[in-house]
Amino acid sequence: MHIQGEAIWSTFGKPNWGGLYRNYTLLAGLEYVIRISGPRGVWESEPFVLEEKEVRVFKPQVAEPITVRCRVVDELGKPVTPCFASTRYHAMPNWHTVRKLSNQILQKRKDGTVDRRELSNTGNGTAGDTEGVIILKGVPSNITKLYVEAQGCERTTVELSAKPGVHVDLGDVVVVTAVGSITVRFKNMASGEQFRVAVMKLRQGFEAPVLTDGSDTHTFSALSVNRGTYTVWASRGNGFTPVQVQVTLSAEHPVQEVEIDANQMTPGGPSLETDTGSSPE
Repeated sequence: MHIQGEAIWSTFGKPNWGGLYRNYTLLAGLEYVIRISGPRGVWESEPFVLEEKEVRVFKPQVAEPITVRCRVVDELGKPVTPCFASTRYHAMPNWHTVRKLSNQILQKRKDGTVDRRELSNTGNGTAGDTEGVIILKGVPSNITKLYVEAQGCERTTVELSAKPGVHVDLGDVVVVTAVGSITVRFKNMASGEQFRVAVMKLRQGFEAPVLTDGSDTHTFSALSVNRGTYTVWASRGNGFTPVQVQVTLSAEHPVQEVEIDANQMTPGGPSLETDTGSSPE
């Protein structure tokens, strides 16, 4: 539950306002990032959390943005895809969307028609192409960290340091295979009964539900341990209410097991969606 407070922050107004400030009242207890863009350049604040009745004033130094390029590879130097990069720590890629964009981005680069942002709707970041190449345009020059990840791999943090308006080529960025796993154990199931199960993250969508093999367990592997809480969905199929269980992975506890009661999958409720990339809520 969010606390409604008198949290006020100020950002530098539009360039033609000549230094006028704009004030906003926001919810306390939430994390914010201020981004300013205009004909004179861009600036972005570090993420911050407002306390109740806290007042913050920012004095941004707007400057020409930079362009950052890298290629995402595994420990053997082979390109990894789908991949994603963002300057925001809490950015969540929707892997279903990222995969769809990968081929489009590569083709548009060859045609010379790539959009300025390279993509849309991937979670405040940029998707890579099918060769693992990521190009971020319009990055504020005051940003010092880039977060790079690929599906099934742990996120890598890369330090940034560049003068306004330059092109930064980070070369190959290595990502390692994720070590997290979640085992789903079913109880009160009929002998040989199969279920449709999926695992998802908030705003990331979920992979197409998989059909279990009739055993009482199913394991999801190669899950990132730095992504916090996952939601496991399970259903008997169309016409049955799915069961959801939240599971948290961490470096200290990369392997978790959850139990799902088949008796809770009652008929007549909404089923687990089969259209990937969207929440079954």
